Amino acid sequence: GVEMLIHRDILKETKSDSMATACGGYGRAFSVVNNKMLNELLPALVDLRDRKGMWVIILAHSSVTEVTDPIEGNYQHFEPACAHEGWIEQFKNTSDCVFFATGHLRNTNIGSNANKRVFKTQATNKYAAKNRFSRAEEIDLDFKAVVESFKNEQQNNSKEN
Repeated sequence: GVEMLIHRDILKETKSDSMATACGGYGRAFSVVNNKMLNELLPALVDLRDRKGMWVIILAHSSVTEVTDPIEGNYQHFEPACAHEGWIEQFKNTSDCVFFATGHLRNTNIGSNANKRVFKTQATNKYAAKNRFSRAEEIDLDFKAVVESFKNEQQNNSKEN
């Protein structure tokens, strides 16, 4: 992803063979990556959203944490995965929406069960999600459905202003 592109640029700029030796060694290159992510990339994405009115969509894999809860028992909690833990919180705090992609069983017209992929828009103890808007708790994991939810939100905001 974008982190690997930043790594590649640093290695090229410093003419280094590894991130461990780039920027003077001792892992200093990773501080440069952190700085580029939080002080260059994130503000640029916010600018695209706020000044240009663009939708910024970032995709990430999930990291899974085992949670031991004395009331609910053991369960898994899913968060967006990123190499540096601080990035996730910064990106989540800045984002208008964080969706969790998952599947669930549904009944079809012919009476059998089929797996349907969806975005969850509200956080639970099982996964991280966020929705600053009035989107439904679940959106079909389909590009057209996501675009439609964003368009509907824009129309609702236009009517309010």
